[in-house]
Amino acid sequence: MKAVILAGGLGTRLNPYTLIVPKPMLTLGKKPILEHIIEWLKESKKIDEIILSVSYLYKLIKNYFEDGKRFDIDIKYIRTKQPMGTAGQLKAAEKLLINNGTFVCLNSDHVYKFNVDEMISQHFSFKAFVSMALLPYKIIIEKEFINVRENSKGKENNSYSIIGLEKEKETGGLINFGCYIFEPGILQTIPSSTIFPMDIVMKKIIDEHKELIRGYIVKQELIDLGDKRSYLDTFTKFL
Repeated sequence: MKAVILAGGLGTRLNPYTLIVPKPMLTLGKKPILEHIIEWLKESKKIDEIILSVSYLYKLIKNYFEDGKRFDIDIKYIRTKQPMGTAGQLKAAEKLLINNGTFVCLNSDHVYKFNVDEMISQHFSFKAFVSMALLPYKIIIEKEFINVRENSKGKENNSYSIIGLEKEKETGGLINFGCYIFEPGILQTIPSSTIFPMDIVMKKIIDEHKELIRGYIVKQELIDLGDKRSYLDTFTKFL
């Protein structure tokens, strides 16, 4: 299988670091973020080729990884003249994907740790069109909450009974953190030659074809490098 890494963004939330270095080439420990991702993909027994969809400061990426021989994996490049958004960067790689079956697609601002082969196997087992890696999260909100109950007799008056107070409240859900298994038909849902985000593509598929999309729940620490604070926190941990 092929894996597409979307590595063409400007990384504006990481300025000024990304003024001279593309976000995927910022270091964690002694390696660029992108090298950590490639090493993770190499652990797969199913993935044998990586496509880097690049744009901003792409020569720094290409000069470092070259054809992938130094990393024992085949690497090819698709370059857009300007960043095209996550889905737009994927669309740019269409000619390398359309006739090659199921593929992996992932963002370049996370460090992934889970077993991607298990996710691929589940995708085939459910005959999914899209599989999306999801990360559980919980948040404790430390505020004083008032618990209320609606009065059945006073609905027309918007009347409620106060039944208690709480000092904190827990809420949670699932985060999409940018790793997908796609069937090649996904490329037909993305317009050509235009900036296009992945969340619009996902929303359309969920709204129109819920039965074709599967979630794969991952249990790992979220290593998100989307802004300066998260990058510096992660950089410190790697040191």
